[in-house]
Amino acid sequence: MVSGEKIEISAVVEYYLGGEPGEIELLVEAADGKPVGTGSGHAIPGRGGGISTLRKDVTVPDTSGLRVSAVVRPGPSSGDPAAVQVAIYPVVPAAPVVDEWDAADASIRRLPPEAFPELPAAVKEELKRRQCTVPQTFISTRPHNVIQGEFVRKGQKDWAVLCSTGLKSSLIVFWGGSGEDVFAFPSGPDKSYLQGTGAGIGYSREISTVGKDYILERHEWYGGPEPPEITHEGINVAFVEKASWVLYFEKGEWLNLQGAD
Repeated sequence: MVSGEKIEISAVVEYYLGGEPGEIELLVEAADGKPVGTGSGHAIPGRGGGISTLRKDVTVPDTSGLRVSAVVRPGPSSGDPAAVQVAIYPVVPAAPVVDEWDAADASIRRLPPEAFPELPAAVKEELKRRQCTVPQTFISTRPHNVIQGEFVRKGQKDWAVLCSTGLKSSLIVFWGGSGEDVFAFPSGPDKSYLQGTGAGIGYSREISTVGKDYILERHEWYGGPEPPEITHEGINVAFVEKASWVLYFEKGEWLNLQGAD
């Protein structure tokens, strides 16, 4: 038996009464003695025997076992009730219901920093210190979500990494490949970037480096905020197969510019 399961318990009971009419009933009790289920007994004639089929509908409670007994209750002057048959049935706890989106979140492919040999040593060490792994989208088996670009000024090579820890991710930018000069965007649940795919549920947040042509073309096609003069590269943050936006560093702050629509 499994807790939460709906079952019918039945018993065929042979009995004998030596005196007044009485009643026979099927009792089902949890391990703590509390009665379980619905159904009532039925009358039996006095003096003599017979065979009865007893039934009770039960929703199995959260307990270690069920005590099932067939009880004969003689008439008022005939003595105490007597259990004709007794059986103990163990109850197995119900397996917890796992939400499919939580399961997909937990099973996102997350790579350690060592999976990216192109990363500077200082960046790897800082990612390890932060206990970062890099979440991978469902669309590619090649390691991704680690990018290089000129995100602050032309000529400076910066790195950007999606850092996942505790089922939340933050986009972290390492200025000039330094492990100390770092900008981290606020983190958010990886689960927010899950979507249904033809094969189930897949992670869908992807970052890429984009340049002037991409930024100006998306603004021309889709509108959005007016971009400043584009003198270096930006970071395209995509919800794969849906939409994206571009993070562009300008005068000490990050602008949100139009991406794909």
